[in-house]
Amino acid sequence: MFEEYPKCAKLRDGQEVILRLMVREDEQKLVEFFRRLPPEDRLFLKDDVTDPEVILRWTENLDYTHVRRCIATVTGGPPMSARSAW
Repeated sequence: MFEEYPKCAKLRDGQEVILRLMVREDEQKLVEFFRRLPPEDRLFLKDDVTDPEVILRWTENLDYTHVRRCIATVTGGPPMSARSAW
């Protein structure tokens, strides 16, 4: 099931993006990522992603049998997206 991760793709501008499964060590970078997003970009998110406790719960409860939490990054860069798939 997870053998397809990480996945790589090239954006139109030539940057390489890596989609991988979330790991515990992503916590602080995710907090920073979501705090940089403007409020209108967070408007329809179910959770208050500016609350570090929310991100802590995500990274502490990584049960890939029920939910796949993924991170998209530009090669060598910070997270640029996070997503859960059931």
